[in-house]
Amino acid sequence: MQRTVTVSLARPGDGRAIVRIIRDGFPRKLLRTTVYGCRGMANYVEDQIQLASEFSDTTYLVAEMQGNIAGCAEFRRFPAELWLNYVAVDARYRGRGIALRMLSFGLRELRVVGQRRLTLDVLGANLVPRRWYERLGLKPLSSTHLLEIPLPQIGRRQNVFVSGYPQAATCHKRYGFSEFQVTTAEGEYSVGRIGRQYFRLRQAVALENQTFLSFLASIDPGRRVLYTSPDHGKSGDVPVGVASIAVFLHMSAPIDAVNDRLRVSE
Repeated sequence: MQRTVTVSLARPGDGRAIVRIIRDGFPRKLLRTTVYGCRGMANYVEDQIQLASEFSDTTYLVAEMQGNIAGCAEFRRFPAELWLNYVAVDARYRGRGIALRMLSFGLRELRVVGQRRLTLDVLGANLVPRRWYERLGLKPLSSTHLLEIPLPQIGRRQNVFVSGYPQAATCHKRYGFSEFQVTTAEGEYSVGRIGRQYFRLRQAVALENQTFLSFLASIDPGRRVLYTSPDHGKSGDVPVGVASIAVFLHMSAPIDAVNDRLRVSE
């Protein structure tokens, strides 16, 4: 008897299964560098599902088989593109075309006028999903290193001002990750915190501001910095003391072209 797979928008109560399935698909060394490795991520997914509306930038899909959640996908929506953050299938249900079904549903149901491209990042060393995306017509546009950077010794940190810290503390308590703002004479920087191990920085200039980095070391000396850097050369070009954890490929394709490939695959 053929087992039917049903794909739909996630519903309240699906959060824990979504987080479990996505976590199971992560290499362990990378999981700790993402929000999915944080202890409160299921709370975050549940809150996103509860508050979801047509204006939400983040949408979760689930694939169900025999009453069980067999797979899930997370999409982010932007004016000109759909971004596939994650697609994952429970190990017990792989090899049944479930990922294709979720991707097809997402492109059909979530796309709005003006969105022309599907975009995603994939771990360069993970050849199975990379080849899968290539067969659907996605092409690599660029690559990035995920770097782990040690903080300096605590030094001069005058004229440093923090905003949004109480809100960040409350967020961190519930979700295990958070963000606050730091201002110095040289500029203003967004600081993410992931679990108990990492600060997350997105601005390259922040890495050159010793006053700012010394401040981070003073408030939590046990953390290291995560930063995503454009891949300008070989991994050997990474500075001493800095670890390149992973290389990601940024891939993209026109949504219409991906839909054509999906129809052939179904």
